[in-house]
Amino acid sequence: MTTTEGDAEPVWYYDDPRTLAGALQRGRGVGALRARRDPDAAAELVRACVRRDHRWWWHLDEREVYLARLVRDLGLGSAPVLARLRETEHVPRAERDNSFELATGVLVALARGGDREAALGLAHYLDDGTRWISVLQRIAADYPADRWNQLRPLVRRRLTRELAAEAEQESAKGPASRFAELRPSAEPWRTWRRHTSNEEEAEREVAAEPEEEPGDLRDVPQLIATAVELRTEGEWTGFAPLADELARHGAEATTALPLLRDLFVWTPHSFERAALLRARLALDPHGSRRALWHSLWDCESEVRLIAVRTVPVARRTVERLTALAGDTMERADIRRIAAAKLAAAKAGAARRAPASEA
Repeated sequence: MTTTEGDAEPVWYYDDPRTLAGALQRGRGVGALRARRDPDAAAELVRACVRRDHRWWWHLDEREVYLARLVRDLGLGSAPVLARLRETEHVPRAERDNSFELATGVLVALARGGDREAALGLAHYLDDGTRWISVLQRIAADYPADRWNQLRPLVRRRLTRELAAEAEQESAKGPASRFAELRPSAEPWRTWRRHTSNEEEAEREVAAEPEEEPGDLRDVPQLIATAVELRTEGEWTGFAPLADELARHGAEATTALPLLRDLFVWTPHSFERAALLRARLALDPHGSRRALWHSLWDCESEVRLIAVRTVPVARRTVERLTALAGDTMERADIRRIAAAKLAAAKAGAARRAPASEA
């Protein structure tokens, strides 16, 4: 992302989506693939994406797993991400470009994927960090139950210190007050985790709910004109419902394919890429094979889910499906589907073997 500076505040611009920087900023799968092919060229660009949150909509667009995988696969190490967590903890959110929250999410994903340095760094932050409750909330949402429960003694120690400090100040509104219910037993600990884990998921589910389908579909030229108008006016959202409606038109909407391809590459609102990919598959499944391949590396879990469900098990895809099935950073349902798909393909090959040998 580049800036223009003058008398006014700096204005941020996404880099061209066809460049490596622009692809990484948007969390595109092709960016991740290119970064792995040329790690030296990508290293500083990935670090820049970790330092500043490039998501257009922080609460909906995903980047943490995408960036954590790049940090891991390019061998960049978690130490700079831990440093970023500490650097931004006292900076107001409006001034830090969501950097603290992004660093937290990337570190949690790294720890979930087996990065010991990230896990220890997060534990140290829970022990002495200023915004430890925010970090704990993110861990609650993403850690598996066994690892979450291992943190309870550490949090109890921190809680005890915070409550003692509150008592000395004769205040009942300190940061630890939100955790007072954790003291008596383990059950409130688990209950609080379930509540915290569901908040972000619920927000994404509401945003993903399709709008009520109209009785009569708008015609294809009208839908295309609306999308072009949005793009021309610089709007970065609102394309997903148009893509869903175009997909319902089927073959008669193939004239929209160039626009759908362009939006898929261009949009910085990565949350909408799933709808754009579904529309492309509905209108041109054969011509969308390359997009499906790239989508196995996309930042958006819904895009990866579509790709895992749709790609054929072939020599090119087996390695990636195997990696997704075994990656503990990945969403559980994607891991299960990838593993089941590989197992089914293996069983099918075994059934065919005797006939081919006869």
